[in-house]
Amino acid sequence: MDVKDLTGLGEPIKKLIEVVARGIGNVYQPYQLKRLADAKAYEIKTVGNALGSVSDVNQLPINYKDGVIDMGLKPVEPTPEQNIISASERVERRINFQEEKRQANIESVVAVAAEQLRTDEKVSPEMLDEDWITRFFDTSQNISSEQMQILWGRILAGEIRQPGSYSLRTLDFIRNLRGFDAVIIEHISKFAFRYLYDYVIIHTDDGHWLEQNKKLYLGHLIAGSDLGILNPIDVRIKIFNEPSQPSINLDSAEKLVVLNRTPDTAPFSVKAWKFTPVGAEVVKLCAQPMDQEYLEELGRFFSSKNIDVKIGDITGRDEEGIHYSNAKTYPAVSGSSS
Repeated sequence: MDVKDLTGLGEPIKKLIEVVARGIGNVYQPYQLKRLADAKAYEIKTVGNALGSVSDVNQLPINYKDGVIDMGLKPVEPTPEQNIISASERVERRINFQEEKRQANIESVVAVAAEQLRTDEKVSPEMLDEDWITRFFDTSQNISSEQMQILWGRILAGEIRQPGSYSLRTLDFIRNLRGFDAVIIEHISKFAFRYLYDYVIIHTDDGHWLEQNKKLYLGHLIAGSDLGILNPIDVRIKIFNEPSQPSINLDSAEKLVVLNRTPDTAPFSVKAWKFTPVGAEVVKLCAQPMDQEYLEELGRFFSSKNIDVKIGDITGRDEEGIHYSNAKTYPAVSGSSS
């Protein structure tokens, strides 16, 4: 999707345009400049052709620059000295090249954000923080990799949907991300769920199943800790510790695991790796598809704890909660249902 095609779309795109205007100015300016440049080129070509004919007939050097016709007894062919570009001209050309490249980078990122927002009907009316906008465009202007431009476009779209989704610390983290780091994050994210207010990876048998079947090792915890996305030590999360708690949700970008208490359900704890606040934002950003075999392992594990389990595809989120369909059921081993 081209940035020049943004007008006439919905509120999310209008907000995107406003954010871009606050970050770098008029989003349409590059295309206006191109039209002006095309018009200028036509002017130079037309006048130049006419003067060229006069120069040929009269054997006079005639130059046209910035709207001024210069006639003088100069050689028609430039001397070697005239071919030398001055230092100031080289600086100007370098700056122009860099800024044109940065502008192209920004427009690519904005186009990704627009595509992400295309089907959204509404977004938060809250405007993005000015410092966040400044930091975002200062960084994204230097992102030339198509893969990373897609990532930055997702960040912009997410922040437009809900300001505060991605912190300045997360922007700095993504800016310094290396290819090998991205591979580690992609692998870890396949097993991440949100539990209450935290993102965690649940180890159904103290991690042995994930090690043997999914090659998720202690080294991944250490690497994630070094990156700043995982806490360096294991945690124990409590399941149905509150007697009045009828159900628990574990959700990712696309999947929902619903744990329903039965009369035979007893409180217990399970080992988990916990993501840091930055790690939680990165997981949401990466939005890797959940590993299907891991989902089935979770279903079997929790049902063995006398819990009725449902695993489904998320179809929407609103004030009423998370909506899902295509649920697969793992009945509690006690035979109870809810």
